[in-house]
Amino acid sequence: MTWRTHLAGGAAALWLLVPIPHVLTMQTYGLAVVCAGWGALLPDLDSRSSRLREVSIYGVYPFVILSQIVRASSAHRGILHSLLGLGFITVCIALPLGLLFNGIAGVALLLGYGSHLVLDCCTPHGLRLMWPKEDRYFVLPKGARITTGSDLEQVVFVPLLCAILVLALRLLHT
Repeated sequence: MTWRTHLAGGAAALWLLVPIPHVLTMQTYGLAVVCAGWGALLPDLDSRSSRLREVSIYGVYPFVILSQIVRASSAHRGILHSLLGLGFITVCIALPLGLLFNGIAGVALLLGYGSHLVLDCCTPHGLRLMWPKEDRYFVLPKGARITTGSDLEQVVFVPLLCAILVLALRLLHT
């Protein structure tokens, strides 16, 4: 999937927080969307075309070095696209982030990260979720898998955007 679909998937995954009272509110929604979007882009740090590599804070590109370290130790869709990567991100980023922001930031980051893994399991290549094992996991049957950048990906992207909009409107009215 493209970075746009991953961003939308991360923000749409925040729907999973709706059943938990007083967790996702208009006051926490902005932070949750930012963290979910960040989480949704993190697995692709192992790619040369990672959008996070382009993020600049006062002229500093904080994710370039991290990306180079990850790419040196693992190919694209390697460790960061696995349950081991999810565990690493949980301990090293989500837990500290959650402690700083009453949990919502860390949980949102993990929802975004998880959405990335689920969306990539919808592609023809699937994921090696149990990395370093070679077994690949898929969400969709072979004929229904979605090629990155294809017209079919747009069929996924548009409903994700609608889900984000509906969630924001729902929060405005609560």
